[in-house]
Amino acid sequence: MKTTIRELIGPRDENICIDIEKSKWTEGEFLVDIYSYAFEQSNNPVYAVECFMHARKYEIDIPDPVLVWLEESFEDFMVSGYTKSIDKCMGLRATGGVCTAYKKTLKNANKFQLLRSVYLIKRIFKLSTIDAAEISHDVYRVGYMSADSLADYYNRADVNRLKLFGNEDGLIDEFSREDKLEYLNTLSNSFAVKKAIDSLQ
Repeated sequence: MKTTIRELIGPRDENICIDIEKSKWTEGEFLVDIYSYAFEQSNNPVYAVECFMHARKYEIDIPDPVLVWLEESFEDFMVSGYTKSIDKCMGLRATGGVCTAYKKTLKNANKFQLLRSVYLIKRIFKLSTIDAAEISHDVYRVGYMSADSLADYYNRADVNRLKLFGNEDGLIDEFSREDKLEYLNTLSNSFAVKKAIDSLQ
């Protein structure tokens, strides 16, 4: 069944794109790679937990950064005489007792989703970064970041990490003019959307 533009761009509930079985990785390799990279970039222990669990589930070697994190966490636990809570040792709970790691994970997942949608909109509709950011901002109804800020954030991001799939060019090439217009006509009548529609006329 053909992937639609809405399925590819979103909005979607999860931060991992569809068609994972068509990617250049297996599902397990994909998940372990993404969570390992996210942990290395953010040092957020929730990503390390996700990476560890997926590696075990799919019988894949646990990445070194995650193993080092586990070793350091257990060492901290031992040095405390086993009195410090393990979640604090692992960085999952703030010193004041308020759990912040998971909230940060959700925020980062939302940012990833936004950045990926900007990347795809640029590719599919051949728009500038600011126009793609305006459409993405509208699609996801972002309240905490302006379209200009999203464009700036995109320009500072590692775009290669937003590609993810080896077959992406093939998917994008399959979209017809009618497919693109059908998607655009479901969006608000913003300046960027009008520009994209006009470019297809």
